[in-house]
Amino acid sequence: MWQEGSLNRQVIAKPAPTIVNAASLTRDGLSAARFLIVEETGIGSEYPFSGEKLSPVLAVYRAKNFDDAFKITQQLLEHQGKGLLVWHPYQGRCQRSPAGLRDASLPRDRKPGALFRDRR
Repeated sequence: MWQEGSLNRQVIAKPAPTIVNAASLTRDGLSAARFLIVEETGIGSEYPFSGEKLSPVLAVYRAKNFDDAFKITQQLLEHQGKGLLVWHPYQGRCQRSPAGLRDASLPRDRKPGALFRDRR
């Protein structure tokens, strides 16, 4: 997907199957994907998916606890700019709200990010 540290122009604003073909990904079911998820471990220019916004490729981060998740979120906001935050507490176990993230707009129910919440 990347050429010299920048997103390949051939995949900008393209559907996931186009990106799958361009990246020569072969796992079953990918040709029908509507979006792709990449587990990312860092933030910054050396981690290109941490700033990706021009294709249906989403970066997912794992956090040890709420404070770690908050720190990761703050770093992402500083790196890629202020904008939309999708916050998914695991099985409703999050005791605190991300309200301290005043530079992000939080989606409400019926917004795309809210559709995937665990509602058990």
